[in-house]
Amino acid sequence: MFKHRPLATGRDQIRLIRFLSYSKTLEFEVSSFDLNHHLPDFHALSYMWGPEQPSHSIQLNGQRFVIRGNLYTFFQTLLPTYFGTEVFLWIDQICIDQTSIPERNSQVAMMAEIYGRAGHVILWLNPGQSNSGPLELDEVMNCVQSMCKITDIPVRSLSRKDKEVVATTILSNLYWTRVWIVQEVLLARNIDIFFGHYHLSWESIDAICDLYLVPGLAAASAAALRTILHEKRKGRLSLSDLLWDFRNNECENPRDKVFGFLGILPQWQVSVTADVVSPRTPTLSSGIIVDYAKPVNAVLLEAVPIITAETINAYPPQTPRQRVLAILRATENAFYLCRAMIPNLFALDDFVTSIRVTYVSNLEKLLQLHHNVSLAILEGKEGQWVVGQIKEVIEDPLSFGKRVRLLESDKPEVHKEIIKAEFARLQRLLA
Repeated sequence: MFKHRPLATGRDQIRLIRFLSYSKTLEFEVSSFDLNHHLPDFHALSYMWGPEQPSHSIQLNGQRFVIRGNLYTFFQTLLPTYFGTEVFLWIDQICIDQTSIPERNSQVAMMAEIYGRAGHVILWLNPGQSNSGPLELDEVMNCVQSMCKITDIPVRSLSRKDKEVVATTILSNLYWTRVWIVQEVLLARNIDIFFGHYHLSWESIDAICDLYLVPGLAAASAAALRTILHEKRKGRLSLSDLLWDFRNNECENPRDKVFGFLGILPQWQVSVTADVVSPRTPTLSSGIIVDYAKPVNAVLLEAVPIITAETINAYPPQTPRQRVLAILRATENAFYLCRAMIPNLFALDDFVTSIRVTYVSNLEKLLQLHHNVSLAILEGKEGQWVVGQIKEVIEDPLSFGKRVRLLESDKPEVHKEIIKAEFARLQRLLA
């Protein structure tokens, strides 16, 4: 049975595989390479792992290795016609030692480098994972390929029913439901799509999305991915938008609901070993640390300050009262987003308590760091209102909308020391 040799410590290394032959079984060679030294040209695969069974055996460096059915179908369909013995491939199921949490941590943190350096990113859409229609697959793909080559005939010549079938066949594919495909597509320099043995371009997906509004998660995700790709080109990506747009996408490990987007975020938000904070970007976060040993709720809590800061940055408040309200709205956004991503987890009492503690401990820092607002500025008539808002949040962290209506209420004077004492008391209650 094949066992991965550890990658060199202190160096950014990856493994690549190369197809050798196919007689009784598929045979591959596995080699390690430094990302920054003599790295050969390679393709990176973007695909859906699929269920554990059925599984199939292949040979890696002459030893048996077990892979899942969808990857095996990819090999059977496209080797060696499209990817011969001279092509190096990076495939996470094989090239990462999935039994080693430290290696998974470091390799996931390198995803931006891996997919960004790949000469081509291969999107594998298994036809068996699509909803089929009355048209034969060859007819569907002929329509799709014609659409991308002739601009003024094919779409008009297709009937409404045929448009529906073409769009459904491509956009219902389970590939589009994965979390990881988002960064894999956004990081790609060149994209090649294979629907079975049919080769498509990304432009064909653009055209198909405009053909017919296909219901379901897969099609919604494909359309959102197209939109996000345009936003990336304009430099307008945020963690909040990514988490919300793809909140229903699926992954085997719930931590990947956050980790799956780190490769396309600014580097100040991501860390694997130490604190990373950009002096140019106000944030309470010391970076989201990629660590699969952490509890799922801890991963979500690391994302909360980033989501909060992004929301405030989108609409910078001007007055002290507006700043407090902005923090409340931003925190509401973060909490509801976490609950939408993993509803069952958010229902746990310990997670709700943790998120309350996070809010209380961060509110004063947000006021001070985000817009240079200290509690001294909030003395007087603003002070008691601030304390009231905090109390409301502690008592009911999931109904932030009520706070908006309190803006016109009376705000009696209170000293800075009283506000500080209130912070301390609330934190002790929740400790």
